[in-house]
Amino acid sequence: MEGRPQRTMNRRTSPRSGSPQHPHPSPRRRVQLEGRPPSHQTIRHRRIGFAVLSGLVVAAAAGIAAGDDDRPRPALEIDGTSVTPAASDSAGSDPAAGERGSDRRSGGLDQRVPLEELPDILIGDAALRGRIALSTMTEVGDHYEVRLDGGRRARLTLDPTLQKQAQRILTLSRAPMAAIVAMAPDGRILALAGRKHGPPTDDGAYDLATKVWAPAASVFKLVTAAALLQAGVGASSPVCFHGGLREVAASNLEDDPRRDRQCQDLTFAVAESQNAIVAKLAHKFLDRGKLSAAASAFGLGRAASFSLDCEASRVSVPDDALEQARFAAGFWSSELSAMDGAILASVVANRGMRLTPRIVAEVVEKDGKRRRVVAVPGERAIPARVASTIAEMMVQTTERGTAYRAFHQRRGGAVLRGIKVAGKTGSLDRDAPSYMGFSWFVGFAPSDRPEVIVSVVLGNQEKWWLKGHTAARMLLEVAMAHRPARAD
Repeated sequence: MEGRPQRTMNRRTSPRSGSPQHPHPSPRRRVQLEGRPPSHQTIRHRRIGFAVLSGLVVAAAAGIAAGDDDRPRPALEIDGTSVTPAASDSAGSDPAAGERGSDRRSGGLDQRVPLEELPDILIGDAALRGRIALSTMTEVGDHYEVRLDGGRRARLTLDPTLQKQAQRILTLSRAPMAAIVAMAPDGRILALAGRKHGPPTDDGAYDLATKVWAPAASVFKLVTAAALLQAGVGASSPVCFHGGLREVAASNLEDDPRRDRQCQDLTFAVAESQNAIVAKLAHKFLDRGKLSAAASAFGLGRAASFSLDCEASRVSVPDDALEQARFAAGFWSSELSAMDGAILASVVANRGMRLTPRIVAEVVEKDGKRRRVVAVPGERAIPARVASTIAEMMVQTTERGTAYRAFHQRRGGAVLRGIKVAGKTGSLDRDAPSYMGFSWFVGFAPSDRPEVIVSVVLGNQEKWWLKGHTAARMLLEVAMAHRPARAD
């Protein structure tokens, strides 16, 4: 039951057959079945502003413009002033490059620019890096503010209702480490919360949302799915397989008519987090270069360039064929922050466009003058058709897959009536230096016209209260009910 402690057990019951499953995890990392848990028993289950100023900026930032090609970015005209967006890293760069070039998206400004020299209009808020301390923010009417030098104030994009709900959810989770990021499709951060459950307890551990401390787990399957679709694999093409519930062995990578008695497709694999299908397809159609390029396209390996200090995600594609297949399924060698999870989901929500987050809506001078912050134009990460197909797969995650129980009532009705949610779960256990069960959910709603993108990661103990998909649903319930008040 949600909100009550659950203790993991040594056996797992299949959500479809009801037959017990016996895991065979590696000693240090264990990927678990992410299916919906059986009711009436405790089981082992380890593994959320500022309006954009013109239609042109909205189209560029949210990726609404049609077409799959990489088009040159036009100069933007804002209030009669022509502003050319700053150059940025290409989608095909090496993810191992880390933060290389990550400070280029502030209209040519960086954190050393004196506040009095800021332009009247900022493209993104990276020029304010190092100056936004969320621990000092105060609620003023319908928004939050952070005080700056010289009597200035930064008005934040955070939505007070969603921010408070995010903090409440993390408190309810009682997870030793937990983080939530909620974002609008144009990059405005609507909620950003981090919490450490003590002793000592820290309800304002905001850095947990921007630092890398959790393995990507099955969330990485979204990256692999994008690479597979671009390699020509069909979303509904049948794949026969065996095993792959909690591990990937060499035998899972090759066709074996005697053992491959189940046949499903890539959509099923994403929705149900089926490791053997993803690993086999990756082994057949992808290589180290394609996996690396796909990760880079989603922005992995580079720190998000905005006003908060972000750590670059860690992604390293193995050379060994079997380890590459395991990597593609999310078993190891990739670690993300909650912010990375939100950016990854936003690429799908924005039909393949990668955006730059921002948390500052405007800078208000002591004399009342306002310096507005607008979106950095988006960049093509993956083709729009690929993003649309992945979005359909993600809807199946909440409609019939690993997040079904979180988004449906016991009698089968959807919790968010009339609203489809696209999502991806991820679960992974680590035993060293001490046990932590990582539980992910990244996604967006509504799935057809996204308004809110959410990323949740909980680092649970064996005795847990919430999983990532339930926490995300609790946030989306408030977000969807709050829609009229949040409309621009």
